[in-house]
Amino acid sequence: MRKNIKILVFTDAFSGGGAEEVMGTYSQFLHQHYQVLHLSKWKGPKQYVLPYWKISLDRSSLKSCILPLLIVLRRYQPKIVFTSTGHNNILFLLFKLFWFRNMKVIIRESSIASVMNQYTWKARLMNRFLVQPLYRMADVVIVQSSDMQYDLLTQYGLLKEKVVLLQNPVLNPSRYVREPNVAFKTIQLLHIGRFSKEKGHHRLLDIFAQLPHSYHLQLIGDGPLLESIKAYAQELNVADRVNFLGFLQEEAKLNVILQSNLYVQTSYVEGFPNALAQVVSMGIPAIAFDVPGGTKEILCSTTGLLIEDGALTNIAQAIQDTNWSSFDPNAMREVMLQKFGEKACFAKLLNVFENERKK
Repeated sequence: MRKNIKILVFTDAFSGGGAEEVMGTYSQFLHQHYQVLHLSKWKGPKQYVLPYWKISLDRSSLKSCILPLLIVLRRYQPKIVFTSTGHNNILFLLFKLFWFRNMKVIIRESSIASVMNQYTWKARLMNRFLVQPLYRMADVVIVQSSDMQYDLLTQYGLLKEKVVLLQNPVLNPSRYVREPNVAFKTIQLLHIGRFSKEKGHHRLLDIFAQLPHSYHLQLIGDGPLLESIKAYAQELNVADRVNFLGFLQEEAKLNVILQSNLYVQTSYVEGFPNALAQVVSMGIPAIAFDVPGGTKEILCSTTGLLIEDGALTNIAQAIQDTNWSSFDPNAMREVMLQKFGEKACFAKLLNVFENERKK
């Protein structure tokens, strides 16, 4: 019976960023089929009661989680561990290397590894001495875009049969799709994301500074560069038109999305941009730079526009010249459900776990 198979899921938190949200969704699905224990470093910012099988270690760092995780692995003895993001993946692959040789480890890579691991000297060292050798030990590596798959095959030498393309599911109910032809007094631009270097907030503000005063920008999220971005908005004299909303609970976030005209994404690299997928599935068109990752798999003629990476003036002009109200919200939702509907995604995820269970 599947319920006799023990699965351990580990994430940074149960809610918050895109990786946490997707892993939480996957965890809920896997719990229907297996005996699942979902651990996290901390609970996360969302306010809800955790079910009994989700336990927060309430730790401030991954390093402080090592001992309790070793104790749990000894006692729980999972057949399969499922984890996401580079630092968590590395830790459990080290556990497999030194202590738990028979444990299956399925990792989920959340971005273009070779690009993300070049941002700091520490990341470059980890990439060379930990990520490259350890990722080859993973039983399965789940990726969210063809660019991510290509990166792991060519830059890291992973075996093709180990790398599974599984794009994140779109889960929005139909009641959160905007009605066509909604009237707005001002033009509301939106961006959702962590304030970190790869998300490109500085160039987002450079683009916004080229737009007329009738344009306003809503920014949802927090992160280490938040204060720097606020200061840059002041420097560009656009702070009075930029609203920093911080992290929002889900209902509040959805309401802000529905009041937006256009989503703007200016990242330098993406894995599979969950916020972009969510917004488009709710009937909000989007414009983005054509960068490595899953952006190009979401945006098409029905859902928005892709602009050459780095062409700030071009994207500012396209924001003004395009008739965004001509994009049909219901058609956008149908495209997203056809590409990334939860039924197909969950079936593929279950197939991955069943294959490993039988080995």
